[in-house]
Amino acid sequence: MAKKEIEITFRTITPLWTGDAWRKNREIRPSSLIGSLRFWFEVICYFSGVCREEDFDGNSKRFEKEVNRENFEKCILENGSDFKSKIECLKKQEIPLPSIIFGTTGWRSLIEIGDVKYLEDYCFGNKLNLPSKICFEKHSKKLKENDDCPKNQIKIGQYFTMENLRFPSK
Repeated sequence: MAKKEIEITFRTITPLWTGDAWRKNREIRPSSLIGSLRFWFEVICYFSGVCREEDFDGNSKRFEKEVNRENFEKCILENGSDFKSKIECLKKQEIPLPSIIFGTTGWRSLIEIGDVKYLEDYCFGNKLNLPSKICFEKHSKKLKENDDCPKNQIKIGQYFTMENLRFPSK
């Protein structure tokens, strides 16, 4: 499959947060953008029925399945090595669509982001003073923000945070 380079312009309608380990938003890294795109693509796939709950890997917290390289190579030898044949071989192994597009163990992502250029009026930082973490206590329904949220492992059922509101786990 030959690579094809395309230029895409995104306009965010909500603040784009790709903070680093120190909770600073100084740049938009390609890996962070890919992660955000994958997350929202998984949401769309799950709620539109493209991915099933059984496709969800509770350990990785993603729609993820490792490619069996031996079966994949055998399938390619039988069906050809063109792009469509490779995708069909992945589908035969029931690799979820997000993993086919964004990659998984044994399969490289179909998407690469080379360079992120900003509009001249793009502002980094938390100009809207948005909280970096939001949670609420399940029983009291009390909303908490930032450092008031639990930092370590939380007890199942006690808190919901934006970090652990993802998909149902098996």
